Amino acid sequence: MGIQKTGQSLRVLQPTPNTIKPGQVIKGSILKIYPENKAEIQLGSQKMVAQLEASLSAGGKYHFMVQSTDPVIQLKVIGEQLQQQDHLNSLNLLQQLGLKASKRNIVFLQQLIAKKIPFEKPQLTQSLHLLESSKDKQLTGKMLVEMISNRLPITKNVLEALQSVANSSFSGRLASAMPELDQANVQSNISQNLQKLVSNHAAISTESQLMGERINNQNLFHLLKLSGTIEPAQTFDTWKANITTEQSGRQINIPFQLSEAQLRNLQTVIDNRATLQQNAKLLLNSFHNLPESIANEGNLDTQLFSRLKEQFTQSVLPYLPKNTTYPASSMLQNNRHALSQVYEFLQNAASATPENIEVTMKQLRDVNLLMAASPKDQFLQHLKHTLSFTGYSYEHDLANKVIQEQTSLKGVLLQLIQQGDHNNNTTEQSKQLLHFINGLQLQSVQDTGNFLYASLQLPGEKLGLAKDLQLEFEGRKTEDGEIDSSHCRVLFYLDLTNLNQTIIDMTVQNRNISVTIYNQSEEELRPLAKDYQAVLKKGLNELDYHLSSVMFKPVREEELPGSKRQQSHPSSYQGVDFRI
Repeated sequence: MGIQKTGQSLRVLQPTPNTIKPGQVIKGSILKIYPENKAEIQLGSQKMVAQLEASLSAGGKYHFMVQSTDPVIQLKVIGEQLQQQDHLNSLNLLQQLGLKASKRNIVFLQQLIAKKIPFEKPQLTQSLHLLESSKDKQLTGKMLVEMISNRLPITKNVLEALQSVANSSFSGRLASAMPELDQANVQSNISQNLQKLVSNHAAISTESQLMGERINNQNLFHLLKLSGTIEPAQTFDTWKANITTEQSGRQINIPFQLSEAQLRNLQTVIDNRATLQQNAKLLLNSFHNLPESIANEGNLDTQLFSRLKEQFTQSVLPYLPKNTTYPASSMLQNNRHALSQVYEFLQNAASATPENIEVTMKQLRDVNLLMAASPKDQFLQHLKHTLSFTGYSYEHDLANKVIQEQTSLKGVLLQLIQQGDHNNNTTEQSKQLLHFINGLQLQSVQDTGNFLYASLQLPGEKLGLAKDLQLEFEGRKTEDGEIDSSHCRVLFYLDLTNLNQTIIDMTVQNRNISVTIYNQSEEELRPLAKDYQAVLKKGLNELDYHLSSVMFKPVREEELPGSKRQQSHPSSYQGVDFRI
């Protein structure tokens, strides 16, 4: 390595890390002076021996710019030896680089130097420009430090992507996009594909709860009554209340599942719906005075009831499932309550078949498969669907010609924005959603040489969570570039219905696992968790892991495994920052 100052240089006598790149500015120290003009120098966390060809002082600290790295690293000293005052050092460096030495710029540069993050002059110049034009300068500064640390392009689009992830959630972005897309009334194929894709994902994300549009419009409720799954006397409001619960001021869906027999019964009703609809209309016409008779008399005369029973038995019952929980034949009684149920039943049978009934049936079948699966398989199904739907690997797949643009949300959004065939409000929502997806991709994997860091955010409602699920992984790299499962760390960020904010920190060292659970009610959780530790230990043993400890701590930001206050990830491995 060579350090140039007024034409002089310093040459390195031993290998240096490949994290140093030409053009980078980095703070270094002269640790020791050796005979024959040799010196020990430290750049960041790396130490090396160099040949001095510049007049530098032992113990002195300097700013260096990397001139080249091949065949040896050449460094150029920027300015004079650093002083004790960081403010003055940053001011002088900005002046040496020809940049404006404003108070805001000095503070930003100090953050980079304090975190030992090498940077290039163009990166710093572009960062200061973006910082100057931003509204939230504190958040923008943190994002820019993270971008430089992770060697991301310093552009407005990347900045907006990271800010979008920091300020919102996956579920929140989808929920914000839906009303605008629904109101756009755009008839282009791309717009329709986007609406369908987002709507299907919203339905799939709640398929184990089966709420949303298909339940709120009562179509499914009425079909379940016809199939004998729901008691004829039950009202829609009562049924809906039984499959929802309220948390944090909003309705949360709870699991709703049909048995295989109930699914078959429902399919029978759907298959016979055309005949049922026609026959029910004929019966309603023949007994058009039925509501008035019920209201006035409470029952029918014997002859009229016999005729109603006969026609109902001949024209309706044959097209209904035979073995049901609540058979329709049980309603055939001559009293006010039973006759009212018959009339409502016929009205439901006579109504039009819902357009989305086949989608609903597919959802119901998927629910059965999902609910029958183990928790691990349920999670993996949800993970695979989210990654595919979002388009995490969109660019990779597109480059390898294994993707159709309208099979992922990102592909459809890109087409929609590029063609501009919709109103301005929808354009903004589409852009914000695209920024969020880009942010997820940018933060999904970070390679720091010998270590890997991965982050995933998944919609939580399908898994029964009030908010999105955040997972973070870090560990050594194996020979094939994967995280070493024998030495790694996994964190789960959950918002649970009863336990609220919960963080699970799992550390693996030589296949020994220690678990720390962060929760405000840790004292109450400690005795309850003892019943599950034996099960956890047994399950881990079957996977060739050993449970060494389980600890509980309160949720205090200063004690958490990392903090949202720190957003950057050092280029040399020193741990990882986590979001709460």
